[in-house]
Amino acid sequence: MKRLKKYSLLIVAMLGILMMTACSNDKKDEKKDETKPTTEATTEAASESKTEEITESGELVYELNSPGVSGKITIEHDENGVAKKSVSETVVNYKEAGKTKADFESQMNTQTKTYEGMQGAEHKVDYTEEGITESVILNYEEMTGEVKTALFGPIMDENGNILANKLGEQFAIVGYVKK
Repeated sequence: MKRLKKYSLLIVAMLGILMMTACSNDKKDEKKDETKPTTEATTEAASESKTEEITESGELVYELNSPGVSGKITIEHDENGVAKKSVSETVVNYKEAGKTKADFESQMNTQTKTYEGMQGAEHKVDYTEEGITESVILNYEEMTGEVKTALFGPIMDENGNILANKLGEQFAIVGYVKK
């Protein structure tokens, strides 16, 4: 039960970072008076990856470029589309993102605590006065079934494998673009 709570906190922490990013995007969009992406467009982008069938091992790459935040996630997979590992790096400029260092430090501290002791996870955050760089490596083959189910249950197949396309769809929903 304690573990499940810890993994639930990770999900909340990850969503918090995404929400902070989204909020800063909304403020920048309002200032520029640009059209905001609609849910329909986001869903359409996510559904594009549904149609792609994976037939050989390789990787899927997703990038995020928004005011003050840039990120890249690489999902390594096998020939059956099963995700083996993901590597992500996110760079945040506090001022451009419309947040303070304290805003991100609080969120990162929660996230760092959640990753501590998690089998198959490596998490590193570098702070500067201008921003942060966060690196996360998730090795799905090293994670326990309990952890995978808690974090990725809806995007797993009947054998307990995390599906690379489904994982990519989750990133597309929050603004990452497949490269």
